[in-house]
Amino acid sequence: MFIGPKKLKFKKYHKQKLNYLRCEKSGFVNKFGLIGIQACENKRLTTYQLEAVRRAIRRGLRDKEMKIKINVFPFFGRTKKPVSSRMGKGKGKHSHWEANVHSGKVLFELCNLDPDESNIVRERVLNMAIKKLSLQSRIIRLKF
Repeated sequence: MFIGPKKLKFKKYHKQKLNYLRCEKSGFVNKFGLIGIQACENKRLTTYQLEAVRRAIRRGLRDKEMKIKINVFPFFGRTKKPVSSRMGKGKGKHSHWEANVHSGKVLFELCNLDPDESNIVRERVLNMAIKKLSLQSRIIRLKF
């Protein structure tokens, strides 16, 4: 289970306003893999969503040599105070970690794929993985 980044400049950040008009300038194409998942809208992804997608891909393809490259890292900590606490007395403890994702960013890439496996199976597995995300995304392929 992912706990959080090992080192940060500040322990707790203010909640950033997500710019919904911004588009990712770099990261439109796969750098490492042959097939990947690209974000189509701006949102925040939690560690639980990223782990669910990774598990869905790993279970669906069952290829030992396959590598999954995750291009986003959740380093924004979200805090939450206990329900029974009164107002004041500082900021709460970390409840979960999030990553800000902008449209056009390639989230996942698959490398070292089995050549015997059909593209239909890969697309079906990636579509199942996309359903685990809270944002709209699509499958992209590396162009030679």
